[in-house]
Amino acid sequence: MAVTLTISRTSPTTVRLLMSSDLGGTPTFYVWRDGVLVASTQATAWDAAVPVGASPCFDVFDDADSEPDFILPRTVTVQWAANPSADHYLVKQYVGGSWLTRARLGETGRAYYHWTSGELADETEHSFRVIAVGADGNESTAAELLHTMVTVPEPPTDVTLTYEQSTGLVTIDA
Repeated sequence: MAVTLTISRTSPTTVRLLMSSDLGGTPTFYVWRDGVLVASTQATAWDAAVPVGASPCFDVFDDADSEPDFILPRTVTVQWAANPSADHYLVKQYVGGSWLTRARLGETGRAYYHWTSGELADETEHSFRVIAVGADGNESTAAELLHTMVTVPEPPTDVTLTYEQSTGLVTIDA
């Protein structure tokens, strides 16, 4: 019950999952995206729409009872209240000493707006800004967000278990 999975980008907005199983025959593959079951298929290739800048996590199993381990996203979602004077909003990220525009969202009359970053480096501070821009080009004062990305550390690769039969005590050394 082992699945080999290869993921490749086939266009700016599409990835292809190539799957094989050691079960033999024609197994059913269960495709999970960001911890949600999105497909069950017997095809060995499956295409997924992925917006530019998005970094979804895919898991594929050949057993209906298997589920992905809990994963933490390595993205940040920035949300802000609408500004009635805005024509559009700029989302900027501080990278390498400069503020880079990551998104331009038009004002559509919604009460709130949000934008999700691409995958961010772990154990790193990331700075973002949201600026409302009027039809005349005037910019509001930037609302700033500082985020430190910290995910669950990798488990140790060297683990020793010791069982003491007389006490039933198990000792774990990592």
